[in-house]
Amino acid sequence: MLLRMINIVKSDPGVENALGFTGGANTARMFISLKPLKERKLNATQIIARLRPQLAKVPGATLYLQATQDVRIGGRQSSAEYQFVMQGDNLSDLVTYAPRMLEKLKTVRIITDANSDLQNQGLQAIVSYDRSTAARFNIAPQLIDDTLYDAFGQRQVSTMYTSLNQYHVVMEVAPEFWQNPEFLRQVYISSPSGQMVPLSDVTTSAAETAPLAVTHQGLFPAVTISFNLAPNASLGDAVNGIESTASAISLRGRRNSEPVPVPSARGKAPNIASAKCLRCTRLPWFISISTSCIDGGKRMRFRRQGLRLKQKARPAESVKGGPHL
Repeated sequence: MLLRMINIVKSDPGVENALGFTGGANTARMFISLKPLKERKLNATQIIARLRPQLAKVPGATLYLQATQDVRIGGRQSSAEYQFVMQGDNLSDLVTYAPRMLEKLKTVRIITDANSDLQNQGLQAIVSYDRSTAARFNIAPQLIDDTLYDAFGQRQVSTMYTSLNQYHVVMEVAPEFWQNPEFLRQVYISSPSGQMVPLSDVTTSAAETAPLAVTHQGLFPAVTISFNLAPNASLGDAVNGIESTASAISLRGRRNSEPVPVPSARGKAPNIASAKCLRCTRLPWFISISTSCIDGGKRMRFRRQGLRLKQKARPAESVKGGPHL
């Protein structure tokens, strides 16, 4: 899948080279070098717009591209230039409202590449044991836990010593048996009487979803929704669109990161603590520079104020992106 995206990017006439690698929680990253401006005739933003419909045809993953900037201040690493952070003390409410906010933002015309770092669709198997049935076999709950850990954990059973190093020996089932929860039906428990009891006789299992990772901002769970702007769109209009979207889903927000009350389902107390829009790049910053030197035993101090870092007139020469699998 990643190789297919790399080939699509490399096929663009304005791309010099592309490099992608996997890593992290169900994500991958890609770095793209563009040809000189005299050869490609288009800036990085225009090339991203040209690649977007081609990359959208790849099933199973989405590649979000953004032009790299000389100065990036604030925010966190994400798949787009701008971020909207939802933070709360109740993870269940955050998981409920964040997807609603994302789906609504995708309908705003001046916002493109809307995505979030919420990864709550991981699979897990919940094993519940029947206490009365297990008692008839004289099987304690700890014995069930030990059996499952022997099979799917990494229980250390020995240590191998050499002249220079020592190596821990762990016990576990073969890797091919990790891939399917149906293997639980083939696990047996050795009861205190020596009888081999199938795990399925004293337990039941069910597949459920679980978060692959829970991001935080400060001490509270948070979901970051990142997005890019459509051509000729301003960030101010995008902020207004975000506030209108927040009101539509009862996420009544205000500017300047003020508290945003979100009522829980069934009329419970508010749970979402704050939401804010962070402009991460392309910000001119006022910088004060102070320089000191020693000349002939006298301390001289020079001070320059008002140095403003502006975006260069030339387009960015590279593009980076991160597909979310």
